[in-house]
Amino acid sequence: MKLNKKNVAYFILYLVLLFPFFPSEYINLTTTFGTKLYFVLKVFAFFYAFFYILRTRKISKFTTIVTLSQLFLLVITYLKNGNVVVAVENMVTLFTICVLVESGLKQNLRIFFKAFITLLTILITINFFTILRFPSGIYLSTVNYDTIRHWFLGNKNSLVLYVLLLLFLMDFYKKITKSSHRMIFVLLEVEAISSLVLCWSATGVVGILLYLFGKFFEKRLTNLKFCNMKNAFFTYIALFISIVVMRFQNIFSYFIVDILKRDITFTGRTYIWDYIMKCVKGSPFIGYGVEYTAYRYSKSLSIRAYSHNQLLEFLYQGGALYIGLIVTMIIMIYKKLKQNKNHSCYFLIGWTIFCYLMMMLTEYYSFSSFIYIFCFAYHIDLLKE
Repeated sequence: MKLNKKNVAYFILYLVLLFPFFPSEYINLTTTFGTKLYFVLKVFAFFYAFFYILRTRKISKFTTIVTLSQLFLLVITYLKNGNVVVAVENMVTLFTICVLVESGLKQNLRIFFKAFITLLTILITINFFTILRFPSGIYLSTVNYDTIRHWFLGNKNSLVLYVLLLLFLMDFYKKITKSSHRMIFVLLEVEAISSLVLCWSATGVVGILLYLFGKFFEKRLTNLKFCNMKNAFFTYIALFISIVVMRFQNIFSYFIVDILKRDITFTGRTYIWDYIMKCVKGSPFIGYGVEYTAYRYSKSLSIRAYSHNQLLEFLYQGGALYIGLIVTMIIMIYKKLKQNKNHSCYFLIGWTIFCYLMMMLTEYYSFSSFIYIFCFAYHIDLLKE
């Protein structure tokens, strides 16, 4: 690809647009300038997305359903006297991300991927050196004693969101551009995986191991008819019922206790699940909206944590109606993938979604942290070189 002013301008633009959606928790906690900068750049990214929609006069069905789901959550938050500011921010953030990904893929696919990969590489590299320099963390959290180690990007449980996305983007870029196996990508993979191992988040390690397994055995797995997105979600639901609801995890006690070095309660997660399920029964249809963190913690002095399960957290926040909107989004993605099942990245997308789902059994992630993979899935028809 020719290095011209237009490509350089697009590269810088995408870096700036994506940057505020991957904030450093350390910067946010230690500097007011960093927090203000993230806010200003988020506003800039929103207006870019807004005017992009006005210029093209078209908004995708996927962006529409994602925005509607967050609008519903905003209404519930308002009715429940929750944190309306955060609910609005979540809605604007998800709308902006969806539009940015779509516009990037349509306008300059290669440059968009290069900017995205560069951004995550810089962030993970900085975090990697903070881990090496301060193995016990550069600051501590008083919320949960199990997650006291925090580095540049936050605690050990959130690092996998950066690592998995970077690995996915690099493999995606190689497939789309049909480029050779670059040594720089190999080095980045080693660095990213090493960061995760040094932090040792059991959930993150399992997620990355699953991803690598799919990557190395892609040809064999592709030939298996049951390896598709529909079965990935069915597997998640089956495991959710078996582990979270029915508690069949004793069957896997050797793997959990001896290999992952975790107790059979998944470090107290079963107690949290019991509490959240009890809360969900109190408002099964509309949930409780986005609550203030202090208020949510005050509701149960013994359970000072979020759900540690994606489905439970969605149910807690928006109830069955919110889940209905999420399911609608998933069906739309499934149909798009099914229509493009001969695409070179079909398996990679589906398998990565499966990895996210497996991690979501014992962790809760913000919607904005994994919406990217769903955006790529829905816009798979744009992923052509």
